[in-house]
Amino acid sequence: MKSKIFRTLALPISVLSLAISSAAMASEMVEIDGFKIDKYEVTNAEYQKFLDWVTDNGDASVRHSSQPENKDHTPRYWKSFVPKVLKNNGMAKLQHFDDETFKQPNQPVVGVDWYSAYAYAKWAGKRLPTEAEWELAAAGPDKNIWPWGNEFAFDKVNSGGYEHKGERDGHIYLADVNSYPEGVSHYGIFNMAGNAWELVDMADGNAVIRGGGSSSYPSGVSTQSRKVYEPTFKSFNIGFRCAKDL
Repeated sequence: MKSKIFRTLALPISVLSLAISSAAMASEMVEIDGFKIDKYEVTNAEYQKFLDWVTDNGDASVRHSSQPENKDHTPRYWKSFVPKVLKNNGMAKLQHFDDETFKQPNQPVVGVDWYSAYAYAKWAGKRLPTEAEWELAAAGPDKNIWPWGNEFAFDKVNSGGYEHKGERDGHIYLADVNSYPEGVSHYGIFNMAGNAWELVDMADGNAVIRGGGSSSYPSGVSTQSRKVYEPTFKSFNIGFRCAKDL
C-alpha cells in the first residue's frame, strides 16, 4: 500500500477537535512533524494477514498495555451476527444484507475496536494517526470542509441519511477503499470523508473516530466530524488507516 509523505506544517484546528473536556471555541496552532499516512483505509484482506499472524504468534508483542485480557481481534461482523430486526429494517430492504456484507476483501475492515486497530498498526510497523495528522490529511492546507473542497457532492463520498429518497452515492454500506476518486483530499488520500469512520490516537483514555461513515449525513462527513467512544466499542461503520513517522 502506498503512503503519502507530508511536509512539516502548522495546522490550525479547533480545540474542540483535540480536547474532549474543553468548551473553548478558540483555535490553536498545532505543530506537526513530517509523517506518512496510508492512502487507503485498512482492508479486510490486509487485516486477515494480521489475524493469521496473531493465530501463529499471539499478540503479546503488539498489544496495548491497557488491552483487556484474552482479547479476540476478529472483527465483529466476520462472525454470524444478523438478528431478525436488522434483516427486516429499511436499509436491508434497499440493499441485500447478510453475513458477507462486511467481509469483502477490498472493503475497509470494520467491527474492530481501538485496541485491535492499535495492534494491527504496530504489527504493520506503523501507528494510528494523531487527530492533528488526520485532520491535516483530510482538510489540506486550505482547511476544506470536505476533503475535496467546500461544496458537497454525493458522487464524491459514501455517505447516507437520505436513503428513503433513494441511494445517491451507490452504496448503503461500505464501498471498496479505492472508490470515489473524485473525492480524494488535497494530498490524494481516499475516503477521508464517509465510507468508514476512522479510529485515531486515543484521547484521555477514549477512542476517537473521525470523518463520518456510510450512514452519516453530509454534515457528518466533514473534515471536522468527530465522535468519542470507549476503546472497546465496535460498529459496522468504524474502521481505520495507519500513519508512520518519517
